Amino acid sequence: MLFRSVDRRRDDALVLLLEQAGISPADPDAWRATELRGAAVGAIAGVGVAVCVRGSLPVVVVASVIGFGGGLARVRAWIDRARDDRRTRMENELLGLDLVLAMHMRSGAGPMQAVERVCRRGRGEVVRELTDVLERIRSGEPEASAYRRAAQRCASPAVARTFTMIATASERGADL
Repeated sequence: MLFRSVDRRRDDALVLLLEQAGISPADPDAWRATELRGAAVGAIAGVGVAVCVRGSLPVVVVASVIGFGGGLARVRAWIDRARDDRRTRMENELLGLDLVLAMHMRSGAGPMQAVERVCRRGRGEVVRELTDVLERIRSGEPEASAYRRAAQRCASPAVARTFTMIATASERGADL
């Protein structure tokens, strides 16, 4: 496939990257097509610059190769920035969310009830992640397993620790 020649990462690695960047649905082939389009635009721009400068054929070829690489790098930098921006937003939301979860738990709610209450009233990236966890739990996945899966796939290590703590609290009945 032409797409695979542009990006040789495995599908599961690309799905994780796209999920961490907040891109939904996380389709690796669609992402590879986006990378290829960006590279093609870069190559065309390189050719355009070389032709405007009245370059010879070797200059046009070199400019197209440089443009291809630049276009590909631009698309890859965009996804890295999107993932970093999402991680920053998640970490900014985390302190308030942790406090609200702890208050609900202190008032007698279990981990599941506390998370449901936060998801009903809250907004943001972490709440979206928690809502996805609740959907997996409602579809039959065990609570602790769903939280641990979310922790493994999370873009932010701090949020992943919170998910792991919720998993432990749901398993052992511990206090957050």
